[in-house]
Amino acid sequence: TTTTTAGGGGGGGGSCVAQQSVTISVVTSGTPASTTFTNADLGMQSIEITSSASATNVIVTVKQSSRPALAPSPVSATGFVYKYLDITTTLNSSFITNTRIRFNVTKAWIAANKINAGTIALNRLVGDAWVKLPTTKISETNITINFEAVSPGLSIFVITGSRSVTFFDVIAKIDDYYKGRTTFFDVI
Repeated sequence: TTTTTAGGGGGGGGSCVAQQSVTISVVTSGTPASTTFTNADLGMQSIEITSSASATNVIVTVKQSSRPALAPSPVSATGFVYKYLDITTTLNSSFITNTRIRFNVTKAWIAANKINAGTIALNRLVGDAWVKLPTTKISETNITINFEAVSPGLSIFVITGSRSVTFFDVIAKIDDYYKGRTTFFDVI
């Protein structure tokens, strides 16, 4: 069962929040159970959950989100946020032993922000800190690059990437330092 929501406001300028809930009929203890997402606005392809307990009719929900108020910035000065995702399930979180999350990032966003695709990562909010998860490029299409990340559980996530720094970028920073426009710490 799949439920897709793109809530919004009427009249002038309401915002839409991409969201999709999918039901996994049976989760067997110790066996990965996978579900596929079809809402392209989420950039989510699939989630595979391994549980220490069996369960039926497990609902997994992915909702486009924003940075929680008390969470620190997940990126450095050269980093960019692609999107925040809140991923929840009706399965008791203490039963989750592993998850594999497949997501995609548009090549248009990568090009527009001059992102080095090798730096794209899924980060998980744990307490009040972002933890960068092992993220691997798995394939690409004409429109997106597809990645897989491994996480010990579900939470709020953020997809990030960093700019490629060229030789000329470094020279420009050094030049700005010598001209008094930046500090030494901006250069390094």
